[in-house]
Amino acid sequence: MLERLRRAGLKITRQRQAIVAELADDTSHPTAQEIFERVRLSQPGVSFATVYNTLDSLARAGLCTPRALSPGATRFDPNTEPH
Repeated sequence: MLERLRRAGLKITRQRQAIVAELADDTSHPTAQEIFERVRLSQPGVSFATVYNTLDSLARAGLCTPRALSPGATRFDPNTEPH
């Protein structure tokens, strides 16, 4: 997924790498909050806004799909293929 991030023209930072790593292999369709809680263990300076904005950038670049399930928070799916 990091190579796809580069091809999309998005800057690769340590925080983005950590966010992508948490999302890439997660088939549970995590929320931004779930990813934030995991990422801040290795990146204590990361903010929720950074996680959310990164997920938004990934979605706009077609690298993940936001899933708005009602009720509840939007979940993010790294598998962009129909399933």
